[in-house]
Amino acid sequence: MILDPPFEPREHNANVCAVGCGNCKQRRVKCDERKPSCDRCVKHNILCDFAVQNATPRSSIDHQQAKPTRKFVASGYEVTGTPSSSTTEAHSSPAEPFSASQTPSSSYVAQTTSPGLINAGDLEIWHHYLMKTCPSFLGNGLDFWQEKLPEIGFSYHFVLQLILSLSAFHLARCRPEKRDFYLSIAEKYHTAGIQGVTVALASLNAENCEAMYSSAILVCFCSFARGPQLGEFIAFSTHGEAQWFALLRGVRSIATSQHEKIHSGILAPTQEDTRKTNFEKPFKPRPDYKPPISELRWFINSNSEILVPFSDTYLEALDTLLQSFNGVYATLEEYIENDDRHSQVVFAWLYRASEDYIRCLHDKQPIALIIFSFFAVLLQELDSQWFMEGWVHHVVGGIQGFVPQELQHWLRWPIEQTKFNPYRVEPVRSPT
Repeated sequence: MILDPPFEPREHNANVCAVGCGNCKQRRVKCDERKPSCDRCVKHNILCDFAVQNATPRSSIDHQQAKPTRKFVASGYEVTGTPSSSTTEAHSSPAEPFSASQTPSSSYVAQTTSPGLINAGDLEIWHHYLMKTCPSFLGNGLDFWQEKLPEIGFSYHFVLQLILSLSAFHLARCRPEKRDFYLSIAEKYHTAGIQGVTVALASLNAENCEAMYSSAILVCFCSFARGPQLGEFIAFSTHGEAQWFALLRGVRSIATSQHEKIHSGILAPTQEDTRKTNFEKPFKPRPDYKPPISELRWFINSNSEILVPFSDTYLEALDTLLQSFNGVYATLEEYIENDDRHSQVVFAWLYRASEDYIRCLHDKQPIALIIFSFFAVLLQELDSQWFMEGWVHHVVGGIQGFVPQELQHWLRWPIEQTKFNPYRVEPVRSPT
């Protein structure tokens, strides 16, 4: 936050140039006419008319020739006023990520045109990210969230914008009285970040792959942090491919094609990454998962002729799910802590799911959905994470709506384990 230095008019200068920006004309000093901002305007940290001409239509420039307003920039969400501007515009919308200040016509100007101005709204959300959001990811991932992602973001600003989006989503949970406000901020950061990612994705290479990989992970977490979406159930949806699973495919694609670079650069594991961090694990009864999985496996084998050509696909998905259950609960038995390997093992099943099984989910095949309902029990292990709030019940409810009545009894175990209440209306948001 910068309080602009005094900018007093000077006495008449014989070397005044007949052309130049409005500020230099008013001060009666020579303007070098450098664009997008002349040197004098840059030196005094004020908005140059040349920058306005680049950012706004000609029709609004005459209005902007008024005497520049000196104002303390107190918030990234506050419109910088002019003698003719209305104070009712303040807090009407969040500022663009990392923008400087707004022109009198409410058009945003890139930070490079007004160096020195600090957006306090961005800083508030950035501070929350470092102090609250990063530590909320329990375990050994603090180095990734608090150090590695920002380091990449300083070179690729769309990563910073997605970081701020995730932090704003977290703020919406932490400050429910301002939930709608922070959600709108998060969506604007998210949109800006996605635009940058889209441009960079066209030239994916070894130089920017870490930024693209980081962005894909951030977008996945933002998708969860946004909360349950109407018709979206992580791996399937009521219409077409599930949004979140499409994002997961993006992460997998980048990780596969740029594996060597990702694991040897900034994101390479360090000694600190492998160090155990002691987090007390809240007591939670271990689900007796082996009998129901065995029963479902027997059912698939017994009806393999009816389920052709999907029976082998279902058995493979069920066997790998059993491995994930074993991996999660073996970790919990071996260590009295909650570390990042926990969430990695939980999502590893979806990450490695075969294309055939994903296609069955996409088509909402009943057995595929029943297997996915068993996964919801495993997903419940992440229910204490703020970004997963509400997702487990949302998924189970979505599955129940597509499984035919004669197979509903297979959902009994997942419903009991997740304590899903079909008569309770869970809050969901419409897809953005």
